[in-house]
Amino acid sequence: MGPDHHHPPFGPHGDGYGFDHPGFGSFLMAPLVLLLLAILLCTVLPLVLWALRELGVPRAFAMARIRIAAGSRGTWRAALARHRGTAVEFAAYECSPQAVLHRPALADVRQPATARFVDAFAEACALATDRYPGRARTEAFAAAVDRAARAWRAAAEAAARPLTGADTAALKPATSIVGSVTATALPSTVLDAAHL
Repeated sequence: MGPDHHHPPFGPHGDGYGFDHPGFGSFLMAPLVLLLLAILLCTVLPLVLWALRELGVPRAFAMARIRIAAGSRGTWRAALARHRGTAVEFAAYECSPQAVLHRPALADVRQPATARFVDAFAEACALATDRYPGRARTEAFAAAVDRAARAWRAAAEAAARPLTGADTAALKPATSIVGSVTATALPSTVLDAAHL
């Protein structure tokens, strides 16, 4: 470069348009970044997806979803069976005049334990479904069934206080009347169904 040269020398230390020029970096960087992203998307990403597929990662996620659903369905079935068990015990009590006479507190919703059971049982009944309702509702139903079962046991225990001699004497005429009426008025299949 001699004295006749009209442009400053090219390069990082010259006054020309080198790599240190403010417009040069932004002008070349945008296409360079786009090129690198295109290379990444076209080569590396498919390789990663292929490797994950070969390792069985998507299948593992699918199997985990199935296990969660199966576990939730199992929880629902178990809760449904437990709810039916509580319902059968409650119905057997309600359908047996002798049981009501011997444990009247269990039929009296003014008793705190009985009131708690009636509320918990109503909540469980409201959440019960004939078909699997999904995980969230299953969890709510299972919790309500547990509360109802615990409340039933507590109410039955609270109502099972020993009868005093005066209670037994007072119940004797009612028990004999109820016994004779049910034995003559109801067929044995109804009585058997009530005592499940």
